[in-house]
Amino acid sequence: MTVPRTVRIATLCALLLLSACASTQPASTSLPPTTRAQSTAPVPAPDMVLVEPGTFEMGSDEGNPDEQLVHTVQITRAFYLGRYEVTFDEYDRFCEDTGRTKADDEGRGRGKLPVIRVTWYDAVAYCNWLSEQHGLAPCYSGTGRLTECDWTADGYRLPTEAEWEYAARGGQKSRGYLYAGSHDPDQVAWYEVNSRNEIQPVGQKQPNELGLYDMSGNLFEWCWDWYGSEYYASSPSQDPTGPPPQPVMTPRGPERVRRSGSWREDAINIRTTSRSFDYASYVGDNGFRLARTIWLGACGTAAPTVMPAATPRPLLVTESAGNATLTVLYDNDVHDPTLEAGWGFACLVETVGSTVLFDTAASGPALLKNMAALGKDPLAVDAVVLSHAHEDHTAGLASLLAVGARPTVYLLSSFSTAFQDTVRSYTKVVTAPSPAEVAPGIYTTGLVSGSVPEQALIVRSEEGLTVVTGCAHPGVVTMVQQSIDVTAEQVTLVLGGFHLAGSSESQISTVIERLHGLGVRQVGPSHCTGDQARALFEASFADGYIALGVGRVLVLGP
Repeated sequence: MTVPRTVRIATLCALLLLSACASTQPASTSLPPTTRAQSTAPVPAPDMVLVEPGTFEMGSDEGNPDEQLVHTVQITRAFYLGRYEVTFDEYDRFCEDTGRTKADDEGRGRGKLPVIRVTWYDAVAYCNWLSEQHGLAPCYSGTGRLTECDWTADGYRLPTEAEWEYAARGGQKSRGYLYAGSHDPDQVAWYEVNSRNEIQPVGQKQPNELGLYDMSGNLFEWCWDWYGSEYYASSPSQDPTGPPPQPVMTPRGPERVRRSGSWREDAINIRTTSRSFDYASYVGDNGFRLARTIWLGACGTAAPTVMPAATPRPLLVTESAGNATLTVLYDNDVHDPTLEAGWGFACLVETVGSTVLFDTAASGPALLKNMAALGKDPLAVDAVVLSHAHEDHTAGLASLLAVGARPTVYLLSSFSTAFQDTVRSYTKVVTAPSPAEVAPGIYTTGLVSGSVPEQALIVRSEEGLTVVTGCAHPGVVTMVQQSIDVTAEQVTLVLGGFHLAGSSESQISTVIERLHGLGVRQVGPSHCTGDQARALFEASFADGYIALGVGRVLVLGP
């Protein structure tokens, strides 16, 4: 296998399109059925950071009284957390689409400033609205004090207080800093000493160990939890979500946790352990950032709906793709530092006469920018195969269609009807659950059942079969086995997301052993595979290990 490198710097402005939601009431977190709203521009997926599970000591012996009972907390679920606080630009779109009153900027300006003066109820309503925009299950139901969170849903939500502190400290990469990313607050935070008594645009200071910005200072951030000054004494050790709902003691209602501190606070109140609260109905100096649970098949107590398995039928594989070129257009990691990376995945497969895009990244503008830099014409894409319905694999499709591309789109019936109808209004959509031929020598696996239904891409070359996975939620071994079943041929290379972030070493080793047993000789784990898993794959496959990243080019063929 040869690995040429093709790099060209260019920029490309992306237009966006997709459907939006109908309006909600200010204190309600439930949403009406999705309809075509006033705006046809899509809502871009937020930039989010993977926070892998781990254990940490929550609280501080030297802090304020409500944080002084240091206790061990285990975060058992991997989750995403917004790289930045939600901005006015993002929140204003929500207000425009739903008819909601925009948050008051008090004359400061809007744009990339973090949105401020929003209630806790405003924040959870935004989460539900954004979930609907991206075809995800909303987390929140009910209204007011009766608002409940479905922890098994894959939509956007507020972080718990424990998740927030774990991430602010740096998660598994924590270096024990007092503030989020440094012992020096001036490096990472806007606070009373350096803010000039004004809130500042997001992302101007240094990030913490996980790449999260403004986790200390700038503005208070709402968390899910009810506030309890003595909650640490009774907090569970695994995935705490706060004390039970409080009775309404004041005209403004009960109190919810907020973290981070603000531009007005002194240094002691912007530490990663510092706690604060406000009335859920009060705007104040309050904003928020988004979280999302990563479904690993064991989150919470409610089981997900699993689609019935499609019976794999052998394909009549009579053609090879010949020399196929695979180019990673979007990934968590960077192979070419001139390109833009982020949480998500997209891979372009080019053969003589065919161009297939597998998954479309979390960011349409970044996808188009990377394509331009690599000399890839979006109008040349003949087909798009979407692995599953998560927006870090689908969000870029809107931008692709906006610039005039009209590929045939292959997706599963698990995608929302609204998503399918919107895409179908622009181009042809194929939703067959069985394996399908996308182009000569290029096939889908068909439906692979699991907690998240998924399909993979199969590329047949003279070197054997290459399987490209998006996240492999049903299990990478299962997806490889289905590829073998539907082709009756050997899989030699597997690349893409293996969904092993947060898995134990023994679990990862079992997967590696089973892939060896299936005859896989080369692997390119990326995206949601996790650092530990990638290291174990590299140690086991040695020369058969391929480090991916944005801009990596693989040529399959003699």
